[in-house]
Amino acid sequence: MTYHAIERAKERYGLDFTFRDINIIIRKINKGKAKLIFVSSNNCYIYRLRYSGILIEVVFSGKNIITFNPTTPRKKRIDKDYLEKQKRLRKKKRK
Repeated sequence: MTYHAIERAKERYGLDFTFRDINIIIRKINKGKAKLIFVSSNNCYIYRLRYSGILIEVVFSGKNIITFNPTTPRKKRIDKDYLEKQKRLRKKKRK
């Protein structure tokens, strides 16, 4: 638990975390209530979870939170063939 992580949470999410909040997040990670999204080569894990109604990304190593990453929205893959098929089906229904 570092002051750096608390400062980054304030900066990136506008949340005023206390050490109690940090401990709750660590418990959620340890209980498997966070989604693992990345593992780096130096034993750092990035988890995504919802805390206080906000989606957060936590960089976690060992038993400590290193920092909070800004959450990036997932890019939705658009299947163009599917969209074209839907358009053709709509045209057939109109006829």
